Amino acid sequence: MLFRSEVSDDYSFVTWVAQQVAAVLTPSLVALLTGGSVADYIEKGPGYPLGTIGKVAWYALFVWGIGFYLAMLVHRLFPRAAAVGRWVWILPTFFFLLMFFNDVFKHSLSSAFSDFFNPGPNGEAWWALMIFTYPTCSAVLYSLGMFLALRQDRRRNAAPSFPT
Repeated sequence: MLFRSEVSDDYSFVTWVAQQVAAVLTPSLVALLTGGSVADYIEKGPGYPLGTIGKVAWYALFVWGIGFYLAMLVHRLFPRAAAVGRWVWILPTFFFLLMFFNDVFKHSLSSAFSDFFNPGPNGEAWWALMIFTYPTCSAVLYSLGMFLALRQDRRRNAAPSFPT
């Protein structure tokens, strides 16, 4: 297996890079274009506490969660992409942890949690959330979606077929 003369279509570096870019950039663009305005509208609509709950639900389901939905779409269009798509989480998670622990060592754990998960109203504080947290969460959910799709395919293929 180590020295093969043929390149398998299932494990392609180009496929992994394409999925890496799609899983990180697509949710980041959605968050950048709609996250602030839609989330602010949701929060101000019904007021506190329903508006805050709605804002958290918006981010969890449509900004962070878009990676999972994207994985389902990619798997539907390219079923063999799941073999490498389940490994998309590694690179963004590495950079997220690198920056998170850098912030912990420079400031404090509570400051790092605030910077990366709940930056507050200051505009500058949102950079860590937008550049590291959203893409990482999306990539993790993308990989989870690909893993579940691959698992479902294996179950479907392993199921015995009964003659009719």
